[in-house]
Amino acid sequence: MKDNPLDQEPDLESIVKSCTAQLMKLEKAAFVGMHTAEIVHNLKNPMAILVGVLSLLKRKFPDETMTITGLRALDQMAEMIQSILAIGKQTADQATQKVDLNQILQVELEILQFDSFFKNQVKLTKDLGIIPTIEGRSIHFNQIFGNLIKNAIESMREKEVRELRVFSRAEDQSIVVEIADTGCGISLDHLPKIFDPYFSTKSLSVGGNGHGGTGLGLMSVRRTLQIYNATIDVDSVHGEKTIVRVKLPLTEKKATQS
Repeated sequence: MKDNPLDQEPDLESIVKSCTAQLMKLEKAAFVGMHTAEIVHNLKNPMAILVGVLSLLKRKFPDETMTITGLRALDQMAEMIQSILAIGKQTADQATQKVDLNQILQVELEILQFDSFFKNQVKLTKDLGIIPTIEGRSIHFNQIFGNLIKNAIESMREKEVRELRVFSRAEDQSIVVEIADTGCGISLDHLPKIFDPYFSTKSLSVGGNGHGGTGLGLMSVRRTLQIYNATIDVDSVHGEKTIVRVKLPLTEKKATQS
């Protein structure tokens, strides 16, 4: 009986996990249009080789679970690269264009599938309605909704019930996007201050485990929304939930600020 070569080869699952971890780090830089070409150039060829090797091993050892796990992980890495490329392509285009907000939301949620906390411990409810496109810059909306979604997720880290709800709809010549969570909520005393620079409640809500905030995220979100004459409203019950509602009017105003 031939020895299984997987017993002698390096741990492919560890290699895949390492590559995925590097991708997650590079994703943070991808939103400013950097490293996208480098990611594709440096990872596509090694990934193709790994897929080929694992596919051969799967045919020879069809019951080998490590091979199956490796192929599934490589599929996930390919999806992540496509999500990063989508952000990079949008960032590189400095001109305004017709932006599909549902597509922006979908990309942000797909990227978060590679966050183990979000993937394994947060229930996602998504209802993206039929909405028109809006004139603007895609990177603005990646930053806006990426920030709001990540805030919602971080607020639930110490909660037993973790549910993220993302909705979009057309309403009265506007587009409304709602992001709701069952997190720690915001106290009535803090609520009027959440858009102030350097004010953050994250250190209070997540217990100092590496997810504290700078207090600049929501301020940046509101300033960017003002470019589009848009509004942001926050309803919250301390200890129970938060609902963030963004309302963008359907006007011909174009975004020229960076």
